[in-house]
Amino acid sequence: MNIHHYSVFAATPGGGKHVAIVEGVDNPVDMGRTAAQSGAPLTGFVLWSGEGQAEVRFFSSPRQGEVREKGSSDSGALVVGEHLRLQGAIGDRLTVQMGEEGLEVFYQEDKWWSHQGQTGIQALELDSAQLLEVLGLCQDDVVGVIQAAGGHKINLVVCVKSVVVLDNIGPSFEVLSIIQKSNKANGVIAVCLDSPRAAVDFRWFSPAKNLNEDNAGSYTLASLCGCLTGVQNLHGERHLEAIQGFASGKPSRLYVRYLSENSRAKNIRVGGQVEMLEVTKWA
Repeated sequence: MNIHHYSVFAATPGGGKHVAIVEGVDNPVDMGRTAAQSGAPLTGFVLWSGEGQAEVRFFSSPRQGEVREKGSSDSGALVVGEHLRLQGAIGDRLTVQMGEEGLEVFYQEDKWWSHQGQTGIQALELDSAQLLEVLGLCQDDVVGVIQAAGGHKINLVVCVKSVVVLDNIGPSFEVLSIIQKSNKANGVIAVCLDSPRAAVDFRWFSPAKNLNEDNAGSYTLASLCGCLTGVQNLHGERHLEAIQGFASGKPSRLYVRYLSENSRAKNIRVGGQVEMLEVTKWA
């Protein structure tokens, strides 16, 4: 059995996300065993593909011996697109069906992109002082007020003054999980808009979802677009480059295009490069 290894969104060698793709396995037990031995934190199993569509099941293995079916993965869908493109099985567009969720991805300018819909700022009552304390921040570290932004899922957004502040955030994850659950938040974004690394430099924490910090999130960046549009009162088409997870040592570089209109970010497309790493064999 061949296991195809890819990186997606890598800003540096070893950065971004490592995703493995396997074909020819459709038994859930075998999928779990293969995912545990693939060497990648996320393994996608292509059940079928053709005519611009593919059905995939993803299994995550964040720690050795712990394997669970993930459901959907925007990053994984981009990798599936590149995997099938390299095989000549598809053109530049693909709809990836992941359980009940489908995601349209497309290839353009040497990058794979996903459609993320529209996002904006949403009303939410929040104890800002408590959240800052849990993140290890004080009021002098932040710019403006904490916002809640997103579409079908809400992220809390904290804008900090510098990359030094951003990189040194050390949350109390147990307490942050409680705050996250009480506000029904998908996660917490800390972002710096005055960074030498990119126009948007951010981190995302979600301990309530068993993910203390993620280093590459398409929907996370889409949520930020809605926040920026509302706070800065932007209008027109926007193209931005972003860095996520620099402090993790595995930074990701993402690109986003969207339309700022009526205080919302619309037609959001988040993309990045997908690169083949190697092909390994597993019996």
